[in-house]
Amino acid sequence: MNGAMWARSLTPLGWAVVLMAVLILGLGLARGLGLSWDPLGLGAKRLERAETGAERGRAEALARHLETVAQEEQSQQRGQAQRRLRQVDQATTQSRTEARRAEDAETPLAADRLDRLRAHDLQLCDQTRPLAGCPAATGHPAGGYPAV
Repeated sequence: MNGAMWARSLTPLGWAVVLMAVLILGLGLARGLGLSWDPLGLGAKRLERAETGAERGRAEALARHLETVAQEEQSQQRGQAQRRLRQVDQATTQSRTEARRAEDAETPLAADRLDRLRAHDLQLCDQTRPLAGCPAATGHPAGGYPAV
């Protein structure tokens, strides 16, 4: 069977199959050679979306890194603050014990000395308002302290 007879023996469906095969092979060959046809610019749009997504991912990764660094710093600062609080608590307990054991622990203070101590205490409380033990934090009136 020569080529002309083969061409005459194909039905319209056969010709459609041959045409599709030639078209697919041609497109495959063109793609393999690096040729592309994108009349709507879909490739550029996909590339732009991918670049935007990558930039967003880098920004989120940087944010997570900064959060981690900040949490580590906060943890270290919290540890330092807790150590300081323990040291202050130990020093306060020791001072309080020594003051109660002093020979003049039951002797009332002079009025002028008591006023100076209260003024100094109020000054300290103004500098550290949220701490417990100050008149504002314990519910005592502004100048009212329990009896000394």
